[in-house]
Amino acid sequence: MNIYFVCVENENIWNSFLQVKVPSLNTLFNLSVDEKLQVKIAKSDLLLLTMKYLDDEDMQVKEAAGGILANLAFSHANHDIMVEAGVIPKLVRH
Repeated sequence: MNIYFVCVENENIWNSFLQVKVPSLNTLFNLSVDEKLQVKIAKSDLLLLTMKYLDDEDMQVKEAAGGILANLAFSHANHDIMVEAGVIPKLVRH
């Protein structure tokens, strides 16, 4: 699990491994279903990076990012975090 967090959190590494973008986001999507991880993901840089990928040109990337944010929104504990990060306006535009 940690390797995915490292790849996603470090944008330079992330850009170097474009071929793993969708599988990594899909893995994060799967992890974001876990209630124990939802708050950790939302409180990390992963939230902002996931929001950034809503603007990606690749539809698979956008869908994975939207799915991650949807999973995080299921946790009431994340609502304030997501509002403060500006997730709602970002989702409305997409």
